Amino acid sequence: MLGAAYVEAIRNTPALVQIFLIYFGLPFFGIHLPAFVAGVLALAINAGAYLTETIRAGLQSVAPGQFEAARTLGLSKGNVFFDVVLPQAVRTVYPPVVNEFLQIILGSSLLSTIALNEITGVALTINGATFETINAFSVALILYLLLTTVVSVGANLFARTVFRPPLPRLRRSRPALRLWAVGSMGGAR
Repeated sequence: MLGAAYVEAIRNTPALVQIFLIYFGLPFFGIHLPAFVAGVLALAINAGAYLTETIRAGLQSVAPGQFEAARTLGLSKGNVFFDVVLPQAVRTVYPPVVNEFLQIILGSSLLSTIALNEITGVALTINGATFETINAFSVALILYLLLTTVVSVGANLFARTVFRPPLPRLRRSRPALRLWAVGSMGGAR
């Protein structure tokens, strides 16, 4: 009940408002956090709600027959979860988890509003000093693009390595198929 309320409240409010509440609202209660800590906390709380739903959906995507088959084999509940359910769920949730990580990287630009010098914050500072808006924000755009591209490519390489099929695919070449067909008809080569 409390978890569902957290997920709904966070997913249905803007991340910028959440950042402001943590950075500017917590001092009202006597909790003073540095900008970096407040920013990381706000992004973690926001991403946590989305990841909770992603993981829940991934676990629910495993067919009920998988549970029944594993229990029929006499596996304990722990073995059913770790050996049967989790490997299937991880394959399902990996792409959305990587996507959420990319959203965290891009969402870090919102932290410039609490004077945190990340990429957008530095671009704002340079723009304020030089009034070269196009140059400052073009560099920021390129840096975000490079950063997310590197993470995407790395995640794809990791997925190809970890999630490759367990058995090699059988491929028959055309000559082998032709010889098999001729041999099965009783003809000579």
